[in-house]
Amino acid sequence: MSTRLLLLFFSVFFLLAGRQSPVLGQAGNIATEAQNGSYQLFSLTDLGIFRQARFQSVVNLSAGSSTWAYVEADGNYTPNWRPYFSGLTLAGYDQTIAPIGGTASATYNSGYGSFWGDDGLMPAVTSGNYYTFNITEYSKPGDTVNEYMGVLETSYDPVSFTALTQSPVSGIDRSTYVTITVSLSDMPSAGEYLYLRYAPTYNFTGSNFLDMYVSGLTASATIPCQDQDSIYYYVYSSNRTKPQIATEVTAHGQVAHDMLTLNLINNVGPNYFYTILPVNSCDILPVTWLDFTAEAYEQTVGLNWWTSSESNSDHFKVQRSTDGSDWEDIGQVLAAGQSFQTIPYSYTDDAPLSGRAYYRLLQVDQDGTSDASEIRQVFFQIQDQIHIFPNPSSGTFHISMQGMQGEQAYCLITDMAGKTVYAERFFPDGMMTNKTLNTGLPDGVYQVIITAGQLDICRQQLVIQR
Repeated sequence: MSTRLLLLFFSVFFLLAGRQSPVLGQAGNIATEAQNGSYQLFSLTDLGIFRQARFQSVVNLSAGSSTWAYVEADGNYTPNWRPYFSGLTLAGYDQTIAPIGGTASATYNSGYGSFWGDDGLMPAVTSGNYYTFNITEYSKPGDTVNEYMGVLETSYDPVSFTALTQSPVSGIDRSTYVTITVSLSDMPSAGEYLYLRYAPTYNFTGSNFLDMYVSGLTASATIPCQDQDSIYYYVYSSNRTKPQIATEVTAHGQVAHDMLTLNLINNVGPNYFYTILPVNSCDILPVTWLDFTAEAYEQTVGLNWWTSSESNSDHFKVQRSTDGSDWEDIGQVLAAGQSFQTIPYSYTDDAPLSGRAYYRLLQVDQDGTSDASEIRQVFFQIQDQIHIFPNPSSGTFHISMQGMQGEQAYCLITDMAGKTVYAERFFPDGMMTNKTLNTGLPDGVYQVIITAGQLDICRQQLVIQR
């Protein structure tokens, strides 16, 4: 056989072999009519272990009237990931869809011969809603691999993450709690949840995840101390609650986290991590306090506090005092028991004391042991307790005060630029105090500020007009 014939033989052989056993790639696009009723391809973004595309629909489409298929490239269905047979509709939105032959799922089709597959059908599509398509990318060149998928439907455009910080960033040992904070593009919508997922290995074969506490355009959660060598983590958003995700993880494994993801921040793929020094031990604190505030309102005092972790906590006693030493219980709030995420609590004192009062919380464990919070103080001014009259004034006016006792008070008068133009000290007697001030100030508009201790207890505008 001549050299030319041999070359021709092997060329045809390898061509036919290549058609029968193609080198496989990854899904690069989602093809669907769900965006505007016309067949379009949307590029999938590689997010590390899965790929994603999102669009907002501008049409209403009934169930089964639009199709979907994951393809490698524009116009290239060799290979593709779609049902084996025609006429199959997705089981629904907002769920992990396992690749099972004979169902509407991302099963692998080579695109050759009878292994062509057929486009799947979409459930009903609503104009104005956003559709997020997720698909795994476990396949390797030369392997035939089906993929998990999920399609999330939301009435809102999901928030994006603009930055992530970790505290502390170094010196972390087995007793250290690590707080992760992310910056957001916008406030999350109703039904939009943020989670911090972490694991001791980079491939997340097993993981924990925490709700993140949102405050303004930031969100945070605290990873408890760990008896591990390192921790890998990232933050993601979903339209599924934590119990719903946990149920999906039980049914499908860790891949459910990926298929139920709206957006994430994962260090552009490899995830964030920190190493743990092999010193000290992980002793979970009964309660890790984040903050405790007390604020006087018109008729009530509002108390708010936050914990970043709790272990065997039972309840919080709300206590009040007139002197910061002798305490009375005024309320009780149930605690979470076990938690490694930020939890907000609140209590309203509907019958606050007149004048200065002190508040603290007594955290009680399930075994009866307790731990007190820091003390907060407020000055509650009962309506009509302080009178400044006459107003307008000719320069001389009177201050009538009731209920303050044993406290040094000041009257400051500032002009509208904030400059102090008059100050006088006095001592209320606890019942009715009447103070006459002859300021000698020129005509104008002023601010009268009554202070006691470090608190402003009254601010009122005063007009001097002769």
